[in-house]
Amino acid sequence: MTPRPNFRHFVLGHPIPCALSMVGLAAFLGLSSLAIGGMNAQLPQENTLADRDNDGLLNEVEAAVGTDPDNPDTDGDGIRDGVDPDVLSVVLRQLPEAAFKSEGEGHRTALLSLLDNNERHLLAGRIVQATHLLENLRQRMDGCPSEPDTDDWIVGCEAQQFVRGLLDTLLANHASFAVDGDIQPPVAALPGLAGGPDRPVGVALGPEGSPEPFVLDEVMLRPTAPGALDAFLAKYDGIVLHDGAPLLLPGAEPPAGLPDATGWYLIRVNPYRSSLEDLLANMERGGIRGHWVFSAEEAARLAALVAREWELGVSLNFTMELAQHSVPEHPDGSGGNLDASTWWWMTEDDDPGAPGDQGLSVGVVHAWEYVQYKGYPPVDVPYQPVRVAIIDTGFDLDETTGEPLVGAGDYPAGLLQLDEVGMDQTAGGAGYAAGCDGCWHGQLTFGTCCGLAQNGYGTAGTSFGWDIEPLVIKASSSLATVTRSVYSALYNGADVIHETLGFECGWWCQTFSGGDELKSVVKLARDAGVILVTPAQNQGRDIGGSSYLPCNVHGAVCVGAIESNGLAWSGSNWGSTIDIWAPTGVRSAITRESAAADPDDEGIDELHLYGGTSAATPYLTGIVALLKMVRPGITYEEVRTILVSTANPSTDPKVQDRGYVDAFRAVQV
Repeated sequence: MTPRPNFRHFVLGHPIPCALSMVGLAAFLGLSSLAIGGMNAQLPQENTLADRDNDGLLNEVEAAVGTDPDNPDTDGDGIRDGVDPDVLSVVLRQLPEAAFKSEGEGHRTALLSLLDNNERHLLAGRIVQATHLLENLRQRMDGCPSEPDTDDWIVGCEAQQFVRGLLDTLLANHASFAVDGDIQPPVAALPGLAGGPDRPVGVALGPEGSPEPFVLDEVMLRPTAPGALDAFLAKYDGIVLHDGAPLLLPGAEPPAGLPDATGWYLIRVNPYRSSLEDLLANMERGGIRGHWVFSAEEAARLAALVAREWELGVSLNFTMELAQHSVPEHPDGSGGNLDASTWWWMTEDDDPGAPGDQGLSVGVVHAWEYVQYKGYPPVDVPYQPVRVAIIDTGFDLDETTGEPLVGAGDYPAGLLQLDEVGMDQTAGGAGYAAGCDGCWHGQLTFGTCCGLAQNGYGTAGTSFGWDIEPLVIKASSSLATVTRSVYSALYNGADVIHETLGFECGWWCQTFSGGDELKSVVKLARDAGVILVTPAQNQGRDIGGSSYLPCNVHGAVCVGAIESNGLAWSGSNWGSTIDIWAPTGVRSAITRESAAADPDDEGIDELHLYGGTSAATPYLTGIVALLKMVRPGITYEEVRTILVSTANPSTDPKVQDRGYVDAFRAVQV
């Protein structure tokens, strides 16, 4: 077995319980370095608390025990250094005789023999037996620091503490798992595809307590060899649910250069055709460490399948989450209309050419005027309006006819629609995702981005809505469905894509290639000159060093949320992953809830208040559509550069590296 590259390092939640430092140990042994497998590692000069090779040993520990901090398997025996008993064997061989309880080689020899047995268990994939052996060994050195116990095999306290610390490290770096039915996924099930049965969701809970939810009986497979698909289906009693081909609008002409399908098959499998016997061995092989808890036996069996077949191009179908919301608009109740040009998230200030020294200064209305000044839409030549795809859940449209049921005045006639759940061309139906049971999230996203402006009704989207071609795509919160939705948007000629769902690709996901499906289709969009906009999500944390998808994929514009004072909204994620910030807490479309709460059908209260990065992202999407209007060939890199170079400054440290959007200055550039 060889260690897999690029697995995610599990940082232990506690320091090694050893009073003697690693550098102190080397001095205690009278060594400047120890050697293992012929490799010498000198004491590092910096970053001693890092783990450069992700083998489970900090650089400082590697320097003390003599392993190579740039090689996860220093002695090439197929066992990564963080669980390799050879690491401890080298230390034991070099301890002075007085450190052991018995005179001569008795206890040293016994310890080395037990470690040899431990290695044989590891090489045979018997992880439970290997860890039990280490646990028993650990009981033989638990007396110090005051003095050794009568049953301790190492009686020199400094040596015992260090050896005990290494044992604790080896144990912590091993994998273990359990099944606990009390662990609940964010949503119990996703809706069935094409009217099929609901699809149950399970969850894997890692050592840090971060859940990774996925569909309990589905995997995604990207076969690379002839016959691989058929062999996989036979082995796991599989049924192809989707072949990765896009849905087409009637009469659609797909752009040249796109493949016929994503290459990823969505497959329903029988989890009980997957054994649990090799789960721990494959977790170890992938570098997954610590104790994992699965919500059901089926979840553990499916995880075992993916860990076993990873090299065939198999990954879990992870679930994603929503980012949870004078231009005459809706009647104001006094014979006139609400004026969108006065809304704080739409206005410019006294000097539209200057950044926001005088107020928020987002300049959307001035941006509209500038786009018209530059000749859009053209009146004398044929042209194709900018097509904006909105991938979301919860559009209040008739599920048979596609006609709007609520908020009709904000939708254009003949709205383009696709349903990646029902597999048809109508996108209506209430939303379903964690925190969105029965909600109208897509309705609000559409209103913020693309609601028809200056029509005496509803809201005004930042794209003005008067000359774009929206395409709404109904998605569920599974990775497979979102990936297909992005691909269908590309295949049906989208120029800008708003993708509202995201998730953090955790240890299991990163180790076994989860998210590669979404990364590949985002790259397709970037290469095709299509701009994908996505939210930073709403956990109120720094995501700069994490793997939020699609936010941190090169090709996606990642949006954080600010309030009316130009400071970060408290619930918005932040960090180096964020490309630009945009307003939240805006008035969006009319929904059933907002209409019921304001029965006179008038006033600002009729418009649903929309918050979070869910609102900031479509706000930005509409502005990107304006950029596409004035320069159709604008690229992803150019969009990011323009948005940041023209952004308004903020005094908030979370926002100041990128700033928040200035629509007018962006379209002017």
